[in-house]
Amino acid sequence: MSYSLRLNRHSEKVYNALPLCVQNQLKKSLKALIAYFDGTGSMPDIKKMKGKYPDVFRLRSGNYRMLFKLGANGIEIIEIIDIISRQKGY
Repeated sequence: MSYSLRLNRHSEKVYNALPLCVQNQLKKSLKALIAYFDGTGSMPDIKKMKGKYPDVFRLRSGNYRMLFKLGANGIEIIEIIDIISRQKGY
Protein backbone atom coordinates (compact mmCIF):
# COMPACT_ATOMS: atom_id res chain seq x y z
CA MET A 1 0.00 0.00 0.00
CA SER A 2 1.17 3.47 -0.74
CA TYR A 3 -0.31 6.30 1.28
CA SER A 4 -0.55 9.82 -0.06
CA LEU A 5 -0.65 13.02 1.93
CA ARG A 6 -3.12 15.87 1.55
CA LEU A 7 -3.17 19.19 3.40
CA ASN A 8 -6.40 21.12 3.63
CA ARG A 9 -6.36 24.83 2.83
CA HIS A 10 -5.96 25.96 6.45
CA SER A 11 -3.09 23.60 7.26
CA GLU A 12 -1.34 24.55 4.01
CA LYS A 13 -1.48 28.24 4.96
CA VAL A 14 -0.14 27.49 8.44
CA TYR A 15 2.65 25.32 7.00
CA ASN A 16 3.74 27.97 4.49
CA ALA A 17 3.82 30.65 7.22
CA LEU A 18 6.22 28.64 9.41
CA PRO A 19 10.00 29.18 9.33
CA LEU A 20 11.91 26.95 6.91
CA CYS A 21 13.61 24.98 9.70
CA VAL A 22 10.21 24.10 11.21
CA GLN A 23 8.85 23.17 7.76
CA ASN A 24 11.78 20.77 7.31
CA GLN A 25 11.14 19.26 10.75
CA LEU A 26 7.45 18.72 9.94
CA LYS A 27 8.32 17.29 6.52
CA LYS A 28 10.64 14.76 8.16
CA SER A 29 7.88 13.73 10.59
CA LEU A 30 5.36 13.38 7.76
CA LYS A 31 7.76 11.15 5.82
CA ALA A 32 8.14 8.97 8.93
CA LEU A 33 4.34 8.82 9.24
CA ILE A 34 3.91 7.69 5.64
CA ALA A 35 6.71 5.13 6.05
CA TYR A 36 4.95 3.75 9.14
CA PHE A 37 1.60 3.36 7.36
CA ASP A 38 3.34 1.83 4.35
CA GLY A 39 4.90 -0.72 6.70
CA THR A 40 8.51 0.31 6.14
CA GLY A 41 9.18 2.45 9.21
CA SER A 42 8.78 2.46 12.96
CA MET A 43 5.82 4.08 14.69
CA PRO A 44 6.18 7.84 15.16
CA ASP A 45 4.64 9.63 18.15
CA ILE A 46 0.96 9.45 17.21
CA LYS A 47 -2.11 9.23 19.44
CA LYS A 48 -5.81 8.96 18.77
CA MET A 49 -7.72 12.00 19.99
CA LYS A 50 -10.61 11.67 22.44
CA GLY A 51 -13.74 13.69 23.11
CA LYS A 52 -15.19 15.69 20.25
CA TYR A 53 -12.51 14.49 17.78
CA PRO A 54 -12.95 10.69 17.79
CA ASP A 55 -11.65 10.05 14.24
CA VAL A 56 -8.66 12.38 14.47
CA PHE A 57 -5.06 11.47 15.29
CA ARG A 58 -2.25 13.67 16.58
CA LEU A 59 1.34 13.53 15.30
CA ARG A 60 3.93 15.15 17.55
CA SER A 61 6.89 16.88 15.92
CA GLY A 62 9.02 18.99 18.26
CA ASN A 63 6.92 21.89 19.54
CA TYR A 64 4.25 21.37 16.89
CA ARG A 65 1.31 19.01 16.59
CA MET A 66 -0.33 17.94 13.35
CA LEU A 67 -3.90 16.71 13.49
CA PHE A 68 -4.81 14.23 10.77
CA LYS A 69 -7.47 11.80 9.58
CA LEU A 70 -7.08 8.59 7.64
CA GLY A 71 -9.07 7.97 4.48
CA ALA A 72 -12.33 6.09 4.91
CA ASN A 73 -13.16 2.68 3.43
CA GLY A 74 -9.57 1.64 2.76
CA ILE A 75 -8.64 4.77 0.80
CA GLU A 76 -4.95 5.36 1.40
CA ILE A 77 -4.98 9.11 2.10
CA ILE A 78 -3.67 10.91 5.15
CA GLU A 79 -5.40 14.29 5.41
CA ILE A 80 -3.68 16.91 7.57
CA ILE A 81 -6.42 18.93 9.26
CA ASP A 82 -4.41 21.40 11.32
CA ILE A 83 -0.87 22.29 12.41
CA ILE A 84 -0.67 23.91 15.83
CA SER A 85 2.03 25.04 18.19
CA ARG A 86 2.21 23.16 21.46
CA GLN A 87 1.80 26.41 23.37
CA LYS A 88 -1.55 27.13 21.72
CA GLY A 89 -2.91 23.70 22.66
CA TYR A 90 -5.75 21.93 21.01
